[in-house]
Amino acid sequence: MSTLIISRNHTKTYIHIDTCNFAEGERSQGGSCQENIYLEVGKQGVVSCHFENFDVIGWIHGTGDVTSTSPFIYMEGSQIYGRGYVSGDYDMHPNGSLIINEVKLENEFNYTVLLVPNPAGANEYFKAPVKVYVPPDPWHPVVNGLTNQQQVVLHGIGSGSITCSMAGVRPKVHLEWVSSPDEITLDGTPTVTNNSDGTYDVSLNSNFRVLSGAMGNVIFMCRATGHKADNFTSESEVYLLNQGKHLNDKYAVPTCTL
Repeated sequence: MSTLIISRNHTKTYIHIDTCNFAEGERSQGGSCQENIYLEVGKQGVVSCHFENFDVIGWIHGTGDVTSTSPFIYMEGSQIYGRGYVSGDYDMHPNGSLIINEVKLENEFNYTVLLVPNPAGANEYFKAPVKVYVPPDPWHPVVNGLTNQQQVVLHGIGSGSITCSMAGVRPKVHLEWVSSPDEITLDGTPTVTNNSDGTYDVSLNSNFRVLSGAMGNVIFMCRATGHKADNFTSESEVYLLNQGKHLNDKYAVPTCTL
């Protein structure tokens, strides 16, 4: 059983955990933390938990046996203490949730929450794994380098090469072409670049060929899939004006000639 001991000497607070049998995987009945937490880099993020009837809530970097590690921020009653609070990097919600004032890549971490119940009883703990994400710039797949176009028009081309890309995204996404196999063939060679800031540049370089059975204009799209792909615009459309024909009213879009 573990015991959280807090002592104060004038303005300084000392906190450590006197423990034995810190059981991995134990779950508390005094609260819970959200699962699958993703926070956006550069924004304020909340590691959402809810605790009831506690005397102290402490947040620790790491999981497993963290009994020799002091919380970087903790709440006793309604007062908040700890080096993370003093630095301004962290804060706490009255329900015990952790507030990260500006999410950074290094906040992708497995956190442990220690709870000292009130009335007195056995200390409890929770796991709170956090992932971070970075949306791409721009917020959609880019076709042939046209960063300001989500609808790209190609004129009178029966075959050729085409590229779809996303830059500065985390976690890594997968790019794919979505098309009718009766109208066009598309092969693809994906490439991924690991950037020094923890993000990824992803591109899909492909050759295409319009099939003889295609009737009129061919429409297909580049789509991003993967974790957090639903947090940004995940599709861009390509309108291929086959054999010099024009888009009909149904598919009229702003024209960007390549």
